Amino acid sequence: MQIRFTLIALTLSAIAACAPAPKAPPKAIDAASYQKQDFGFNGCEGLSWSAQRKNVSLEAMRAWAASENAPGFAIHPRGLFGQLLTAPLPEDCRSKATLSWPLYLAG
Repeated sequence: MQIRFTLIALTLSAIAACAPAPKAPPKAIDAASYQKQDFGFNGCEGLSWSAQRKNVSLEAMRAWAASENAPGFAIHPRGLFGQLLTAPLPEDCRSKATLSWPLYLAG
């Protein structure tokens, strides 16, 4: 009987050792870390955006982006609209800054 319990305990230990480690939660982004970029995103394909919000301030966009842990956001120059970038911006995605809304990325 003792051998059977030992064998079961060893089997359960082996199963637990093979289980993947739990993923750490993503690092929280501070609202102040979002910095305006000197390039835009015009012509980039496959970007992932949230729904637009209307009549937003830069501070409100920073707070919203941080609360969603978004990698970045774009905001209309007069604050008429804002959108979160919901996936990282591809490295090869760059255009003149004047061809798109101002782009802010977490730094």
